[in-house]
Amino acid sequence: MGMNSGIADPELRKAFTELQRNVVETQSKLQVADQQIAELQQKSKRKEIAQKQLDIFPPETKMYFGCGKMFILDEKPEILKKMNKDVDANSEKIKALESQKELLKRNQKEAEGNIREMIAVKKQTGTTS
Repeated sequence: MGMNSGIADPELRKAFTELQRNVVETQSKLQVADQQIAELQQKSKRKEIAQKQLDIFPPETKMYFGCGKMFILDEKPEILKKMNKDVDANSEKIKALESQKELLKRNQKEAEGNIREMIAVKKQTGTTS
């Protein structure tokens, strides 16, 4: 970015370069986390819709569910249990991703604060010399 060109101190230049790399990396990780969260929410929503559609069938109904490249015959309550388990697993993954996002944001703000502090210290020592 354009800020590096006016920086004469090699230590500050290195710190700015590190910060820029860190910010870009963090933003990339945040985007990936957002995409994963959206995907998991969509999967959960599909499972919930499918569960509602299965409610019209009696409990003793035998049904097929997809497992990789094959389909397995099972009873409705078992299939619903598996669907609920998948939805719960997705919710846990979403919570983990949300906490990871918060940690990334905190680390980014901390790094920016450290750079600001370094600049302030350099300005003070530069003006007193």
